Amino acid sequence: MNLSMTDTETPLKGYKNYKWIVKDARMLWGTPTVRGTRLHVSQILECLAAGMSADEIADDYPGFPQECIPEVLRFAAEVVKDGDVAA
Repeated sequence: MNLSMTDTETPLKGYKNYKWIVKDARMLWGTPTVRGTRLHVSQILECLAAGMSADEIADDYPGFPQECIPEVLRFAAEVVKDGDVAA
């Protein structure tokens, strides 16, 4: 899996120190995604909330990097803490 950034892919603006969470204006409407995939961060959170394990997510989404889960959860916690939650 190639994890280098494209010309338009950037770490999330306003959020630092993310290896796996990126925003690419050309992909998935610029929503936060998992680097190297076409998976929204919200998709991974929904899977986890439904009780899926990392192995189950990887089975459903081939190429899913299981090691990104702690960062996805940290991202979600920071979004909630910063008040970036849609009402």
